[in-house]
Amino acid sequence: WKYYFVGDNGPAKIAATKARSAENENPQCYVVSAWVELAEAWGSDAEKRQTYRKAKEFADESYVLDLEKEYVADVNFARGVCFQAIGQHTNAIECFLRALQEANPFTFCDIAWRAAISYTILKQYDKAIDICLIALKVGAEIEDDILLHKVYQSCYAALEAKCLHFHFDVDEITQAYKEKRLKESDVVNSLNDFRSVRDHIANQNIPPHMVSKLSTFVEAHISRLELIEERIAAIKNAPSDELADTDHLKPGEPPSVNILLWSLGIAALIGIAAYSTGDNTLCLGLIFPLIGTLGYFTVLQSHDQDTGKYEKACRDARAAQKKARAAQGRARSLGAVEIKELESQLHGMKKDIESN
Repeated sequence: WKYYFVGDNGPAKIAATKARSAENENPQCYVVSAWVELAEAWGSDAEKRQTYRKAKEFADESYVLDLEKEYVADVNFARGVCFQAIGQHTNAIECFLRALQEANPFTFCDIAWRAAISYTILKQYDKAIDICLIALKVGAEIEDDILLHKVYQSCYAALEAKCLHFHFDVDEITQAYKEKRLKESDVVNSLNDFRSVRDHIANQNIPPHMVSKLSTFVEAHISRLELIEERIAAIKNAPSDELADTDHLKPGEPPSVNILLWSLGIAALIGIAAYSTGDNTLCLGLIFPLIGTLGYFTVLQSHDQDTGKYEKACRDARAAQKKARAAQGRARSLGAVEIKELESQLHGMKKDIESN
């Protein structure tokens, strides 16, 4: 153990071999041998798996030798880790649970975070969360930040696996929703699950100083999801940016200038005829070109008014489109700064744990 705990695995392996030779009926000799083999696992996956199986052989030997059940916690802890290493998580959990029954608070926490990993892999998220919560309650007096961080890490992983039904960050949310890869129900279900877990954690009577990090983690997720929910609602309620149809207001062709020219021509001919003949009664004929001229200008004025209305409608439609696009832009980026900050906070919490 002396060599093992300082990471000097070569001497630890030699010492373990000598211990097995000297006391080949002592379960603890095989327990330490199993841990040393686990620590020595390296190389390809096949090489690691072979080392893990060797470790399991030592752990199984300790299990058989512990006839008096004096080392239940140590033996089953080692076997559980060996089963976990070779991917047999159901067997690993069985060993971990037996070990927990006899474990002291420190070992309890060390076993619990590993059991939570296996539960999470088996998609038994509630059990993973609960065993971490029990560990935080049992380990309230432990002053080992690294060990407690591992408990938090396992609990965080289980919480996100259980409650978070999508994995898009702040820069992907809008596009994912637009492409229907993110559904509104995903956000609602995630929110409901995190809120349910928040209530569950609050009811466990865990000392506040042990649960504060978990509460912060859950609240950050809830705040982030609420902002995402607001963004999706804003996107849904944003006005359409489709350009309004103004074709029905488009005026027809303006009156032909030929009407005016013909009216003026006729009036000129009548005037010349009346002047040449001296017959003033011919001037009565001027009423027809006058009517034509008035009709031309009346139709032209109406056309100009219709054109003005059409141009105004087009300007209004473009202005409304521009306003709608601005509203959509605000909706698509709603809460971007706040969501990014919360994601950085969550990432930082997990990174801080992983670094330990």
